[in-house]
Amino acid sequence: MKNVFVIIGIILLVVIGYLVIKNSVNSGNIIFDEAINGNIANTKENENVLTFNIASEKTDCVGSIPMKCLVVNGEYFYDSIEGFVFEDGHKYELLVERKERKNVPADANKYTYTLIKEVNKTAASPLRSNGWYWKETKYDNGELVTANVPSDFLFTFMNGGTFSVTTDCNNGTGNYEEGFKSLKFGAITSTKKACSTETQETEFFEMLEEVDSYTITKDDDLSLHLESASKTMIFMPAR
Repeated sequence: MKNVFVIIGIILLVVIGYLVIKNSVNSGNIIFDEAINGNIANTKENENVLTFNIASEKTDCVGSIPMKCLVVNGEYFYDSIEGFVFEDGHKYELLVERKERKNVPADANKYTYTLIKEVNKTAASPLRSNGWYWKETKYDNGELVTANVPSDFLFTFMNGGTFSVTTDCNNGTGNYEEGFKSLKFGAITSTKKACSTETQETEFFEMLEEVDSYTITKDDDLSLHLESASKTMIFMPAR
């Protein structure tokens, strides 16, 4: 008789455990870890609504052919996201709907992805924007050198540690190294047009060679600080 009561008790525990688990699933309290494209926590009700954190640059990858892939949640993403336009140099947080496709070809992904909402978009570096116009250079002794025509001096930071620059005479390109507020420019390769005597190009290039750090001011201007610590180049956003 004692054994009968033990067996009945075990059966009751199993039944109660099953009912508790079933209720939890139906109420959406169990979180599923989605392995596709990174770990994404979802409830049963929204398991096809995914959060994508997208890196600021595409990377070389190989699917059926060599291509450039988005990096989503730290992993290569070989598909497209309908309704989403990626802009280099920006990081994104997206809400994306995933749908299972029917009659999927052997070499195709079983899912399609559609943008629901762009939650956040931020420039990966405050330097990379639409470009910067040189406005002036301030010396510690009060001297001020002002660009004759600021829009003639356009400096643009690009992905991959490269930059382009236009002056009141020539165009140039080069490399830069950015750290936490530190900044160094490599040699500038420029066109070789004959410049007028009024050009400020030579002085401008010489200043850039001395840059070693930067700050963004409260007015959203870019301040490039020179190694001599006696002068600061001021750039305004090219909007």
